[in-house]
Amino acid sequence: VTITSSLIPDSASSSGYQAQLQVQVELLGSAGINNSKDATKFFIGTMLDPDTLNLALSKLARMQQFQGLQLGDLEQLVAISDIGGANVFNLIGVSDSPQDASIVVKTVFQAFLDKIHNDRGKVVNGLVAALNLDLVQVESDEANSAATLQSLKATGKIATPAYSFLASLH
Repeated sequence: VTITSSLIPDSASSSGYQAQLQVQVELLGSAGINNSKDATKFFIGTMLDPDTLNLALSKLARMQQFQGLQLGDLEQLVAISDIGGANVFNLIGVSDSPQDASIVVKTVFQAFLDKIHNDRGKVVNGLVAALNLDLVQVESDEANSAATLQSLKATGKIATPAYSFLASLH
């Protein structure tokens, strides 16, 4: 899935200033997602997921204007405007100034990208660990069968079915 984005200029609203980041999701046939609608739904859910927002919150909390901001507060500052049936949605951030609204949107989007990257890294690391365990087992099995072959050969049992079977594996 490829994500493209563009920042829509800030606008004033009754609750402060809004910044919108338009996100387009393109399906590239990966991650088991079979259509753009499902991919868009997945990314919208991930964008507003508490884990994503907590990651954004940890970055925002380093900035003076956002110190003391809690997860519930951040949840009130961000929203998604889903463009029904399309592979596009808007991430909307609201704050007291146009700059802060843009910072909220950009930080949540970056946290989203970081979360996706981190989650993919965990999957890859898990697969590598499982493959390494399998490799150790295969190497052990190979060493055992080689030793058994040597033993059968040393005792003159090369005409046995066990020898023929193990020899066919090597």
